[in-house]
Amino acid sequence: MRPALGLGVVLLLATALIFGSAYAAFRELQPFFALSGSNEERVDILASSAIRPGLSYRSKQTVVNDCAEAMTGLAILSAETEAADRVYQNCGAIASDVVAHSPSFSYAWYVLALTIRNPEDAGRFADAMVNARRTSPNQEGLVYYRAMLAYSRWDRLDEPARNALTPDFAVMATSQRGRTWMARVYLSDLEFRETIIAALETVPPDIQRGFLRAVSAAGG
Repeated sequence: MRPALGLGVVLLLATALIFGSAYAAFRELQPFFALSGSNEERVDILASSAIRPGLSYRSKQTVVNDCAEAMTGLAILSAETEAADRVYQNCGAIASDVVAHSPSFSYAWYVLALTIRNPEDAGRFADAMVNARRTSPNQEGLVYYRAMLAYSRWDRLDEPARNALTPDFAVMATSQRGRTWMARVYLSDLEFRETIIAALETVPPDIQRGFLRAVSAAGG
């Protein structure tokens, strides 16, 4: 979700004007105005340029979140192939810049992983995913989407990366939506069952029982 444009943004502007420069203020506010439209408009803007965030966490969060929404929303599916490719390319540049300056920014590592679609870049994808987990191993809101992304490209991950990311499925099992998703995968993907079981062996019995109920509810 993008943060609302309000008092916080005004305070950011005031701080930048007092302690920085007009350019710094522009950098802080640019994401809020440039990417404030619909998802279709967001795709168009990100296809045309890589919006540079300001120095604040709020500015960086806004830009990488808009990239995530653009890359996972419906609008990009109807965009021209070249335009969609530019969105991934520009968002990759944005996320790379963010993690270069803020290497503990887990969400930016996840967004960077989203941009890496070429199977030949499996090493870069694994590196981004492992760094995303290393910097935020237990935040369910991030783990949920990171685990689904890992699953969708599991065949591109080598054994060390798989071992590093398997614990995400244990965290995922702590939420109802996570258990529901895992139950569907457990029933439909026999090859992946072993990974789910390995993750569940590390969680408390009450979470294991919750997963079994989810499997039952899913028709297992």
